[in-house]
Amino acid sequence: MTVRTADLREALNEAFRRTPGVGVRSIVRSPYPYRTSFPLEDLDVSLKDGRHLRLMFKDIGFERLEGPAKVAKARSLHDPLREIEAYKLLVGRGLGTPRLYATVAKPPGGPFWLFIERIDGVPLWQVGERDVWEAAAAWLARLHRSFLGFVPVSGSALSACDVRRSMEALGRAIGHASGGTREVLERIAVGYWDVVDRLKRLPRTLVHGDFHASNILIDRSCSPPRIAPADWEMAMMGPGLLDLASLVSGRWSVTDRSAMVSAYANAYAGGAPDEEFLTDLEACRLHNAAQLLGASPEWTPPPDHAHDWVGEAVSAAERLGIL
Repeated sequence: MTVRTADLREALNEAFRRTPGVGVRSIVRSPYPYRTSFPLEDLDVSLKDGRHLRLMFKDIGFERLEGPAKVAKARSLHDPLREIEAYKLLVGRGLGTPRLYATVAKPPGGPFWLFIERIDGVPLWQVGERDVWEAAAAWLARLHRSFLGFVPVSGSALSACDVRRSMEALGRAIGHASGGTREVLERIAVGYWDVVDRLKRLPRTLVHGDFHASNILIDRSCSPPRIAPADWEMAMMGPGLLDLASLVSGRWSVTDRSAMVSAYANAYAGGAPDEEFLTDLEACRLHNAAQLLGASPEWTPPPDHAHDWVGEAVSAAERLGIL
């Protein structure tokens, strides 16, 4: 069901109520060109004080999920308050994420809405220069450093990452597979608890949870380009290297992947990645591959997720010495 413009106006006016003389004069709506799981709209908002705001409106209730995304995101795992809380935590951090203007959250049935800054940029997957990808890796390190040691308040929607679920996902992947693929996944499963133990020991921070190139907007109108990750619906507290593993997944050359990993390590700790860091990253690569392999066979991944995840799992398992 389409949200009424009058309801959008009321939500924004409520957010602006504390600022004298500020109110919404008009709203012009249009579809957002890079729509993902949830309905997204561009809003051109004219204010009564003469200013104009360019916003993005996102309707994040579970019932608003469409197509393959509804198969991939189980209701039991979807919490619309998670993305709202993540955007609130990012306010004032100086990380360049889209500015939060207003939220609406009325549990249990909703609505759940986000009004954020519209970024004039393109998804990272449309950018060919490696230095921009390295900048995204360095940005990620700054995010993780910023929230290292952060403890959410009681009742937070930002649940801790349960790395044991990747063992469950690996079990589902084995059930979906056949022939040689099933055999190799079963061999990986034999040593997988060692991977889980390693992941459980890693420091916790705010994790984006879906740090793939389609969720990272690049604004090249400024220099250096602004890195503005969006779509925080999978945010959680967990090992930061899960995000880096998502960024460097896929068909990269050894040189290109190493450059991004080095950019992250340098921004995070001021030096080159050591052997322990690289082993931790391989464990996170295997975890992510298991999660995606364990998704419903009815789910079709978006283009930047559509890698050879069996190959990714095998590569990581070999480097970890469990295959």
